[in-house]
Amino acid sequence: MSESLRTWDDYDSVSAIIAYEQDELSDEGTVELFQHLVDTGLAWKLQGHYGRTAKCMIDHGLVSQSVQVAPTHTLADLQN
Repeated sequence: MSESLRTWDDYDSVSAIIAYEQDELSDEGTVELFQHLVDTGLAWKLQGHYGRTAKCMIDHGLVSQSVQVAPTHTLADLQN
C-alpha cells in the first residue's frame, strides 16, 4: 500500500488471520495482513509469531513501519 495514511475500517482482520493460519492467503494477502497488523499495532499484541514475522517483513522491506494510521481496531474488536 503506497498511501501515506490508511484507514482499515473495511479490513476484516479476523478472516484474514484465519486464512493466514490455514495457509489460504496469497503472498499479496499476507503482506497486506502484516501491514495491517503493524499499522494498527496488533502485530505486537498477538502471539509472538506475528510480531516476529512482522519484524522480519519490515527488515526485508515488505512491510512499512513508517505509515501513520489512527487505529480503528483494538484487540477487543478481534475478540467480539
